[in-house]
Amino acid sequence: MDSLDIANTDLLTRAHTCLNNPIYSVHRTPWKLYFDGSKTDIASGAGIVLEEPLGIRHCYSFQLDF
Repeated sequence: MDSLDIANTDLLTRAHTCLNNPIYSVHRTPWKLYFDGSKTDIASGAGIVLEEPLGIRHCYSFQLDF
């Protein structure tokens, strides 16, 4: 069984549980997105930070080539 099969099995199990349980709720907490950019005569770029609801941050930077 590969990871895709495991993910699909888990999804089907959760869907089955929700459909057979008349009372359920979905809690959605938004992620936060922070970004900035910079430009020089030679290059330009962008930096982003994605923050999960639990406070874990994922930082990325990109060089833009237009």
